[in-house]
Amino acid sequence: MSNHLAAALLVFTLLQMVIINATGGGLPCHMGALVMTGLFAMGVRQVEHVWLTNRPRSVTSLRGRFYFRRDMGLLWTTGVALPFLWAPVGWTLTAG
Repeated sequence: MSNHLAAALLVFTLLQMVIINATGGGLPCHMGALVMTGLFAMGVRQVEHVWLTNRPRSVTSLRGRFYFRRDMGLLWTTGVALPFLWAPVGWTLTAG
């Protein structure tokens, strides 16, 4: 689980950097990216805490595998989509 979380955080941060550089974002975009990365890191930390405390042996059961795949899907969807979803906010801040 920790490897997935670290990789998703890395992908999230790299996508934000690429989007900001591609759009020519200024200081507000960089500050927003810093805040978004911090919020994403806190969310990832919470997911890891839940898996370490509540579901240590449940991955071997069918229900555990379902929850693991669900959480991984949500993690990767959020990690990849969120930088693109918040990009219009950055453009608005830069234009204003």
